[in-house]
Amino acid sequence: FKTLFETGTPAVYEGTPVEIIDENGNLFGRVNVVDALVVLVVLAVAAAGAALVFGQEEPEPTTATVNATLDLGTQPGFVVDAIQEGDSYSPTKLSSLRITDVYTTPDGGDTRVVAAVRLTGEQAGRSIDYDGGPPRLGRTLDIVTNAYQVDGQLRALGGNGTLRRTTTTVTVRDRLSADEASALDPGDTVTVAGRTAATIRNVTVQPTNDPTARLAFLTGDLRTLVRDGVPRFAGTPVREGRGVRL
Repeated sequence: FKTLFETGTPAVYEGTPVEIIDENGNLFGRVNVVDALVVLVVLAVAAAGAALVFGQEEPEPTTATVNATLDLGTQPGFVVDAIQEGDSYSPTKLSSLRITDVYTTPDGGDTRVVAAVRLTGEQAGRSIDYDGGPPRLGRTLDIVTNAYQVDGQLRALGGNGTLRRTTTTVTVRDRLSADEASALDPGDTVTVAGRTAATIRNVTVQPTNDPTARLAFLTGDLRTLVRDGVPRFAGTPVREGRGVRL
C-alpha cells in the first residue's frame, strides 16, 4: 500500500490519518516498539552466528610423505605376477600407500618380494599419521588392491623411493645328475615375475666317482638388495659358505 509522509503531519492511508506510534508506544497500533526492537536484535544476532558457523570453513589438514621399505615375505607366483610399481592403497581418507619399486628373488618354492613404498598421511611432528599411527620399523602394513591382498613389515624408513640394488658375483657348486649338468649353459638367467634375479657367466663340470653324477661349478652375477651395507639374496646375506638356490 502507499502511504504519504509529510513533515509535521500524520501518515495517511486511503484518506485516513495513521499514527506510526500511538500513545501506548505501539507501532502502527499493533506491535510494541520495545518488543519489535528486541525481535530485530535477536534476528541480527542469529544471522551473525549463522554466518560465523557456516561461513568459516575448517582448514585442510597438512599431509606429508615418507619413503619406506616393506618386506612382503614369500608369496606364490600368481601374487608376485600381480604386484607392480604404481599399485596404490588408501586405508583411510588421509592415508595412502603407493608402490614405487619392486625387488624379487627366488626363495625355496616361492618368491620373496620387497617393495619400496611411499606413505602419505597427516603431518604429526617430524613424522606422519598413517592409518592410525606413525610408520615404525617392524610395523605390519596391508596392501589391498582389486587384484591381490598382502601384508609386510617395515624394514627401513627414508630413501628416495627406490631400492638399493647391486650386482654380487659368486661361485657356487652342486652335485647334479649328468643330464642336469649338461643343461647348464653360460648366459642362462634366473627370472622371477619377468625380472632378472641372476645371470650365469661361467660353467665348469667335472666328473665324479659316480658315472651318473657330475660336480658343477657356476660363476654368476646375483642381483642383490643392499640392507645395512650387506648384499642380500632371497632375504639372507651373501657370504662365503652360504647356500644359494637358483
